[in-house]
Amino acid sequence: MTKAKIVGKQHFTSKDGDDYYKITILEPMTDRQKKSGCVGLQATDYFIDVTLYHSLDGVAIQKFADFNIDFAVANGRAAVVSAVVA
Repeated sequence: MTKAKIVGKQHFTSKDGDDYYKITILEPMTDRQKKSGCVGLQATDYFIDVTLYHSLDGVAIQKFADFNIDFAVANGRAAVVSAVVA
């Protein structure tokens, strides 16, 4: 489980005409990063599917929450297939 904040979502179309969706999450640095001198939060982009993209409304954006993220490979890329707020 990760304590993180979804700070944005984005839809874009590739040059080939394929639609892609992603979310940007702010999350704390890992213990390994902290030991290396990193401080603060890190922003990470994750590809998501269209259903998850549309399920994230304004209520979910900009709020810290504990949530589980499940990944899978879609179109040759790692993608989030579910993000469930605990």
